[in-house]
Amino acid sequence: PLRIGGALDVIAFDGTRLWVSEGVADGDNNTVWTIDPATSEVSPPILVGARPIAFAFDGQRMWIANFGDSTVQPIDPLTKEVGAPIRVDNRPVDLIFDGRKLWAIIQTGGLQAYLQAIDPGTGDVGRPVPIGNQSRSLAFDGMRLWVAQPFDNTIQAIDPLTGIVETPI
Repeated sequence: PLRIGGALDVIAFDGTRLWVSEGVADGDNNTVWTIDPATSEVSPPILVGARPIAFAFDGQRMWIANFGDSTVQPIDPLTKEVGAPIRVDNRPVDLIFDGRKLWAIIQTGGLQAYLQAIDPGTGDVGRPVPIGNQSRSLAFDGMRLWVAQPFDNTIQAIDPLTGIVETPI
């Protein structure tokens, strides 16, 4: 097994390399690494915002959700250059790319969670879309975003073009 950092709990793939982070397990964490799955070569640490908790690849950049400082930021996968952080309304816990925009699940201090769209070209952040209690994970089926609602034991679909939130199932 590879030994990287502390308790690894976040992983993603960009088509070439794996990306890993200690996520929120280590409150002082601000580091991600890449791993070449063919050679097991691990990159030097890449410094990002506080407590990176989720990744999303948009075809050009790997995006990191930084839970600890309420930001999302891009990394160039070839150069490992980290882009400027983009502030979101509160703590992002998951990211997904729908082919046009990044979407972040945002946790508030209470139970309410919501989605925020981020334009990866401009960094513009959209209005919050309320989605329910403590939502934590996203999927995209090519037409709709899907959100898991663990405390309600439901899933919910959102139209990314209109922002319409469907009735949970």
